[in-house]
Amino acid sequence: MVSEFNDFEFDGKTGDLGVVKTAFGFHIMEILGQKGQGKAMKVATIAKKIEPSEETVDAVFRNASNFEIAIGKKDFDAVAKESNYIVRPVNGIEILEENIPGIGSQRPIVRWAFSEEAKIGEVKRFSIPNGYAIVQLVAKHEEGLMSADQASATVSPIIRKEKKAEVIKNRVKATNLEALATAEKTTVKTASAINMKNPTITGAGREPLVVGTAFGLKEGQTSKLIAGDFGVYMLQVTKVEPAAKLDNYQAAANRVEQQKVNVVSSKLFDALKEAAEIEDNRAKTQVQ
Repeated sequence: MVSEFNDFEFDGKTGDLGVVKTAFGFHIMEILGQKGQGKAMKVATIAKKIEPSEETVDAVFRNASNFEIAIGKKDFDAVAKESNYIVRPVNGIEILEENIPGIGSQRPIVRWAFSEEAKIGEVKRFSIPNGYAIVQLVAKHEEGLMSADQASATVSPIIRKEKKAEVIKNRVKATNLEALATAEKTTVKTASAINMKNPTITGAGREPLVVGTAFGLKEGQTSKLIAGDFGVYMLQVTKVEPAAKLDNYQAAANRVEQQKVNVVSSKLFDALKEAAEIEDNRAKTQVQ
């Protein structure tokens, strides 16, 4: 529609009659009705890109370079503390990893760490989106069994938990919930809707061994002390609710069978990998 028509239609009101001149001639127009009127606005966005000045960029580079040089004479952590920098230890990096916790995708850092040229204690500066990362290689772990010192971080909490459970089980002499609660100055708690599919206890967490023990007890029977993942438990089955009966169990059987097949397939593949001598050369053939 030509602009003159639009002007007459939208600037006028219902009932207006007039002559409109356009490039095609003169036109007699009458506004018979109007609808869908409303306020409209035009919005313009003015964006200004904020970038660091050349002086700021030079200062960041200078500080990073000075820090890198200082590390060659002093301890990494000590120099970082003097400069009010944050040190982020990163452990267990694999050769094909892409991301470094805290700084995101940094494949060049991983590639350098696994290169033959990188020696333990060596420091290197890398450019990252927000500045620079000064990286020090502190250790390399050869393939195979880890040392006792390396394993202690994982094993020690497990051993401490087992020892605590053993001490508690040897100390507690109570044989029922009320006596146990009185002796340990605690309360008896109730957990409902316990099931094998999701072996979780309200207020405790996932406890497969404890839930499995519960399903081995008869109604009214009390267990001995059970060392779970998050504590030591004594439980009593107060009520057993059988699952609803089905007219046909074939669909449920098929579902369980498929789950088992998937698990076996996954475990079989893992077993084949364990049994085979696989040499992974992906890192060597990866495009740099």
